Amino acid sequence: MYDLLIVDDEPIAVRAIERGIDWSDLDIRRIHTAGDYEDAVEILDNHPVRILITDIEMPGTNGIRLLEYVNRCYPRVRAIVTTGHSQFEYIQKALQYRTLDYLLKPLDFKQLKSIVERAIRELDHERDMESLHRSYEESQLQWQRNLPILEDRFWQDVLNHRIRLTPDNIRSTIESYRIRLRPDLTILPVLISIELWHGSFSASEEEALEYALRKAAEELILRDDLEGRSVHDRNGVNVLLIYLAEGAEPIPQQQLTERCRNFVETCGEMFYCSVSCYIGDPCPIEQVPYSFRQLLRAERDNVTEMRTVCCAASARNRDIHVDIRLPAFEEWQTMLETGRKTEFLHAHDEWFHSLADSGSATPETLRAFCIGFMNMIFQVSSVHGIPLSELPIFGDDNDLYAHCRSIQTLSLWSARLTEELFARCQKLGRPSLRSPAIETTLAHINENLDEDLSLESIARLVHLNPAYLSRLFKKEMGVSMSEYIIQARITRAKDMLRSPDVKISSIAASVGYTHFSHFAKMFRRIVGMSPHEYRNHFLQR
Repeated sequence: MYDLLIVDDEPIAVRAIERGIDWSDLDIRRIHTAGDYEDAVEILDNHPVRILITDIEMPGTNGIRLLEYVNRCYPRVRAIVTTGHSQFEYIQKALQYRTLDYLLKPLDFKQLKSIVERAIRELDHERDMESLHRSYEESQLQWQRNLPILEDRFWQDVLNHRIRLTPDNIRSTIESYRIRLRPDLTILPVLISIELWHGSFSASEEEALEYALRKAAEELILRDDLEGRSVHDRNGVNVLLIYLAEGAEPIPQQQLTERCRNFVETCGEMFYCSVSCYIGDPCPIEQVPYSFRQLLRAERDNVTEMRTVCCAASARNRDIHVDIRLPAFEEWQTMLETGRKTEFLHAHDEWFHSLADSGSATPETLRAFCIGFMNMIFQVSSVHGIPLSELPIFGDDNDLYAHCRSIQTLSLWSARLTEELFARCQKLGRPSLRSPAIETTLAHINENLDEDLSLESIARLVHLNPAYLSRLFKKEMGVSMSEYIIQARITRAKDMLRSPDVKISSIAASVGYTHFSHFAKMFRRIVGMSPHEYRNHFLQR
C-alpha cells in the first residue's frame, strides 16, 4: 500500500480532494495534506510518500520548486499537477520534472482518481520488477557460491561414468550445470596419491588435511599460468585436472614435473604425509576416465617408490594395445567379494555404455575384457569356494570368445555370469567377504597391537601400494586404517583394565603406546573418560 500527499494553499481544495474521492477501493494506506512547500517537504522527508498531488500556483514558493525538490530527492514519487492556469509555460515546466499528468481546475474527481490508479499500477509494476531483479541477483549470487560445488559434481559424474561420455552429452551436461567449462577442453590429469600419514589423525582431521592438500596442489602446480581444479573422487582418490585451452601452449613436461616435485616436498613438511604424483597424458573430456584409470593402475603397481613423481601414462608401453581401455577390474573384484551387487551392475552397465558411445570398440578390446573378466571371476570363485563347474562359463560351442562377437553379446554374457555368481554366494550363506588383503591386514593388526603398526610396513606385508591399501581398507571397513588401529588398541586396553592387578602403564605399553600421556589422550577421546576413571567405574559396578 502507498502513502499519498495532497498539497494546496487552499484548505477547501485539499478537503475536496481528500473527501470528494472514494479512496477505499485503491491501494492507498494513508493520505497526508500540506498547505505550502515547507510542510510538503517535511512530510516527504518523514513519510514514505509515493504519490503526490500538488497545485502548481501557491503563494511564496510555487509548486514548480516542489517538483524540482521531489525530482532531485525522491525520483520514484509519481507527481500529479493541478493548476488554474492553462498557459503552456506552466505545463512545460511541470513536464520537465517527469510529472505523471496534470489537471486543470475545477478538478474532475473521476479523472483524478483514474490518474492515481495509473500511478498505482506503475508503482506496482516497478515493485514487481525490483523484486524480480532482487531474485535474479540473489540467484546469481547463489549460483556463484555453488559454482565450485557444481564443477566438482560434473567431474564426479565424468570420473565415475555417471553420464554418457559423448561430446553432445558432455556439452549438454555442462550447460545444465551452468559451469564455465568449454566442452572442447583438453584435460591433463595428475593423480595425487596419499601414501602415508605421519601421525595419528582422526577421520575428520585427515579429511581436513586432504582438503588443504588439494588446495595446495592448485596453488603450487597450477600457479598463475594454468587453470584447473582438484577433485576428490568418491572412492577417496585425489586428482588435479589441468585445463588446456585449444591452441594454447602446453606446459613443458619438465616444468610440470618440477612443480609436482615441489608439491610433494611441501606435503611432507606442511601436511604430515608422504605423497606421490602420477602425471597423465592430455586428453579430451570424454577420455578423462580412461586416463584416470591408467594412473590408478600405475599407482597400484608402484610398490617400491614413495614420494615420487611419475609420468605414468607417457612411460607405458605404447606399442601393445594402446587403444584398449579396460575397466578397473580390481575395484569390480572388491564389489563382487563384498556383495555390492547393485553397485557392481551399475558400473558394469556404464562401462559397456561408454564403450559403445565412444565408437572405439575393437575385437581386441572385447577379447581383452573377456580375459580380464574371467580372471576376476576365477579369483572371486576361489575366495567364496564356488566350483567353476557350477557357473555358465562357456557358450554352447565351448568357445570363450564366442561371447565377443559384439558389445551386446559380451555385456549380456558377463551380466548373466555375475548374477549367477551372486546367486551361488547367497545360496552358500556367504553374500559378502572381505578381500584377502584386508583379511591379512586385520589379522596382522590384531596380533601385533603392541608393535609399531605403520601403513607402509603393512602394505609391504600384503604386497600393495600404501595409498591403494589405505583406500581399500576404508572402503571395506568403513573407517581409515589409523582409526581402526586406535579403536582396536583401546578395545584391548578396556578388557585389560578390568583386571585390577595390572598396572595401567603396563597396559598402555602392551597395546603399543610408549608414552602414557598419548595413551590417556586417545583413551579419553574414544571412551569419554580416563583409564583410571574407567577402571574405577568398572570395579564399582
